[in-house]
Amino acid sequence: FALAYYTFTNAQVFTDFALAQTLRGISFALYFAASLALIGRLSRGSATITGYYGFAQQVGVVLGPIIAGLVSSYIGLMETFIMLSLLSLIGIAPLIPIRLKNRDKE
Repeated sequence: FALAYYTFTNAQVFTDFALAQTLRGISFALYFAASLALIGRLSRGSATITGYYGFAQQVGVVLGPIIAGLVSSYIGLMETFIMLSLLSLIGIAPLIPIRLKNRDKE
């Protein structure tokens, strides 16, 4: 996600935006499949946890563009995409210990 959002900051023509959006779509597809697998493993198949995850994701789908629009009106569009890139990188941080723990089990 971070690279996709950062690509938007340098986009000048339609093909640049198309490339950035394609990269974002591929990133989301990989993220979605991996996150569901991780939730299934950590929650031991609990439907409640999966429901919370789906709810949180849909709240993000609704509120994300609204918040990004408000932020971009104050700090600018390019800065908003840089902020989204940084937030994507920060979002990876909690997953690193989980990955390292699972790597030791393998």
